[in-house]
Amino acid sequence: MMADLSISLQPWSTHPEWLTRALRSTGTITDARVTSCHIELFGEGKGYSGQIARIGLNYDIAEASAPASMIAKFPPLDPDVRAASRHSSMYGREHRFYRDVAQDLALRTPAIVFQCTAPRNR
Repeated sequence: MMADLSISLQPWSTHPEWLTRALRSTGTITDARVTSCHIELFGEGKGYSGQIARIGLNYDIAEASAPASMIAKFPPLDPDVRAASRHSSMYGREHRFYRDVAQDLALRTPAIVFQCTAPRNR
């Protein structure tokens, strides 16, 4: 049975065990385990398309590919805004940009270390 890797609607409910499973599922880490995380929200309550947080990560062992921090995007709390975002295919267009276009641009873009498509309602 596959582990539940759906993303929470609440950034502050993200925990080290989930982060470990998510980063291992994409091969970003293989041996390390996230032992703690620090979540810092940006513009809380102001984002239309979602909530954005910086997550600082601490590990039990050093691993070259393990990110020290990452920016995480969470779905908007308002169910109507989530529905409108899905209806307009906004999330899919952003995913396709990073998957198909970003690597061909001469500007720096973030690396995707994990992507989830279905939020859990917690």
